[in-house]
Amino acid sequence: MKVYENLFDKLKHEEYCPPYQGPQVWPHPATKRSERGRHKSSRIRTEMDIKEGRQSRKCSYCRTEGHTRNHCPNNPALRWSTSTT
Repeated sequence: MKVYENLFDKLKHEEYCPPYQGPQVWPHPATKRSERGRHKSSRIRTEMDIKEGRQSRKCSYCRTEGHTRNHCPNNPALRWSTSTT
């Protein structure tokens, strides 16, 4: 595009640039982020976040404990699928 033609100079070849004389900085391995996997939460947990023991499963179809909707004996949709096999 001709709009940017005069705004930027052409880059010089690497041989024409003087060598870097400043300090070399390397990241500390303990503070470096890992690139793989899910990030670890930095949220501060309180006593409200701690669960008091495991609660039993409750079916969302018949509202009884001990099973889930996928294995509910009262679910008519499951009766059709099991009786045809």
